[in-house]
Amino acid sequence: MKTSFSTLSCMDRSPEQVAGLARRHGFDAVEIRLDGNGTFNGLYDPSVIRELFDGIEILSLNTGLTVAHDCDASDEIKKAASFAASCGAGGIRVFADPRGDLVRLAESVAASSDAAEREGVKLLIETHGALTSTEEMRVLLDLTDRSFGVIWDVLHTLESGETVAESADNLIGSVAHVHLKDAVKTENGYLMTKLGEGDVKPQAVRKLLDGDAAFSLEWEEFWYEELRGIYRDADELLASYLEWLR
Repeated sequence: MKTSFSTLSCMDRSPEQVAGLARRHGFDAVEIRLDGNGTFNGLYDPSVIRELFDGIEILSLNTGLTVAHDCDASDEIKKAASFAASCGAGGIRVFADPRGDLVRLAESVAASSDAAEREGVKLLIETHGALTSTEEMRVLLDLTDRSFGVIWDVLHTLESGETVAESADNLIGSVAHVHLKDAVKTENGYLMTKLGEGDVKPQAVRKLLDGDAAFSLEWEEFWYEELRGIYRDADELLASYLEWLR
């Protein structure tokens, strides 16, 4: 098992500080979330990013791009993929929106995947938003001959009504890495919680996946105000995450 965290978990830290956190806690990898302007907290020098994370795998550069059948994102995909390759990242994270037509979406995904691969990285689609269902994701994988990898956000698939076992079965062999956060189910849906106090069980996920999957913390304090203040700082958060994984 590879340990990782998304830089979304520490948006107030500089790239230098993020690299320091990863080394201090012994993480194997990171995911770098790109700003809206395509930089890493203002940093847009791939040689500096490569040097900062030397010895630490960069799983992906996480963009906010969405692939849809009626929206051509090829230029943005190519630019993001080129940047990712220069940084030494393995892939770029995107979202996908079927808009009721998985067949036509598959054509756009295949083209986007080809564009990314020409730059030397993998297209990675997260179970998120309009494409959270792993049943639909499996159809898309089959339609594109599994040309892309999947970032399995466990909580999102639980929110869609799937069990962990059902999601793992649908995605087996295509999971690039896993997003983890914790939440408890209530009458009004899932409520985000401190790690270890919710319904997400990392050990159960690990047992269902083949290979040496990376498990990446996506602590969404940036989006959810109720998560702020649960941990004193990023060091406490990351230490708690590693303990939760055991």
